[in-house]
Amino acid sequence: MRYFYGMPSFFFTYSPDDIHGVLNIRLSVPGVNNEDFPANGCGLGEAIQHGESTFQSIPVSPHDLRTLLAKGPVAAAEIFRSLTESVFTNLLGTPPDQLSKRTEPLPFRKPGKFS
Repeated sequence: MRYFYGMPSFFFTYSPDDIHGVLNIRLSVPGVNNEDFPANGCGLGEAIQHGESTFQSIPVSPHDLRTLLAKGPVAAAEIFRSLTESVFTNLLGTPPDQLSKRTEPLPFRKPGKFS
């Protein structure tokens, strides 16, 4: 079959949990100063894990988090971009074109987990 159809294709799919991502939430909430939330995200992850309804007057139920992220799509897109670059660079060993040097030969690249 390989002779007739050629080499098989490889598709990599992943789906990050952006609704419960602490950094997504912190970037979606407007900041007031550099000491309070969202600059200091201490306790946010624990509040989500324990199923609390609010964290520092911010509703953190799944429905409210979806609404919050829908109002801040740039934050969600930026976190998705950086996560995708990290997955491809560190896990697969194939950095995106904008991150790789054109002069670095393939045998000298850092191998990924599946290399």
